[in-house]
Amino acid sequence: MDLYHSRYPCERRAQPAWMFLWFFAKIWQAGSALDRWRKRARGAPTAVPRDQRGNITAGGTGKTPVTIELLHEFRDSAPGILTRGHGRSTSEIVLLNDGEQLPIAMTGDEAQLYMRLAHVPIGIAAERYEAGSRLLAAAPVRLFFSMTGSSICSFGVISIWF
Repeated sequence: MDLYHSRYPCERRAQPAWMFLWFFAKIWQAGSALDRWRKRARGAPTAVPRDQRGNITAGGTGKTPVTIELLHEFRDSAPGILTRGHGRSTSEIVLLNDGEQLPIAMTGDEAQLYMRLAHVPIGIAAERYEAGSRLLAAAPVRLFFSMTGSSICSFGVISIWF
């Protein structure tokens, strides 16, 4: 027992950088809390349930193929897709009904996969709540699927992380 206590002290003196890093950690914590509060404040519940896929990493983890398979499985529930349209050159809200084709510059690459493989209504916009509201008015959608983890606090969702 004496050997253990002689080589491994119970307490370690604070390092000089500890207070410096602790201060910035508290600033980060306060900023994150403010961001979550703002997202909750601007959010509103949707009229239909929404399933949201996310992951810590941005790409290459299989979220899109899983979502396409779920869209096929939930075909009888009248699903729709909400996406930001990563890679597109426009910022307007784009709505696609089943079977419509638009160039990749207007939709982004992920929406092209959904257009070709899933054949469901698609809403493409930076603000997915607005796209969802417009898509509900334009198509008979009873369930939304979304592909991001960044807006979990914006409105009631069923979140699936993998």
